[in-house]
Amino acid sequence: MSYARTDGRCGEKAVTGRNRALFLIPLLTIFAGSELSRDRPQHGKHGLVITGTAIGYDELAPLANLTSAPQIDILIVRVAKRISGTEESKYIKVVYQHLHGQPDLPTDIVDSRRQWVFALTKAPADDVTCKGPLKQVKHALGAEAEQLHDDASLPCYVLRPGDLKAQESANK
Repeated sequence: MSYARTDGRCGEKAVTGRNRALFLIPLLTIFAGSELSRDRPQHGKHGLVITGTAIGYDELAPLANLTSAPQIDILIVRVAKRISGTEESKYIKVVYQHLHGQPDLPTDIVDSRRQWVFALTKAPADDVTCKGPLKQVKHALGAEAEQLHDDASLPCYVLRPGDLKAQESANK
């Protein structure tokens, strides 16, 4: 079967605007995906790895997770031990960012009796989730005595799926 070409010759199928668009869609998808992954640090290239306890969380942040947009959860973490990195603060703000369909934070993350290993990257300076004082922070179970002021501004880090694991207890 032969197809009419735009140059008047017969033979191969003509490249029309519609065919060109169908060809470009996968390429644009690959390009957009590579742009997103370029902004995401590669596993193992974390700026800060700590053992810590979530002592509070932003109870309103999950309300924005009802859409298919990137999902966030905000934790306040008390640093127990710095494994690598240079952060000196005893408390940090951790923004868990993930896409719809990726795992949520474990439900027991807000139990202050549990310690976790966080592999974190420094949040970009223009990250709006890191700006401003702490608001709507609810204490984690067992951390009601922790004193965090609403006007506190903490160092902010980003946590991605797969970069959190439960700290094994020494009794096991």
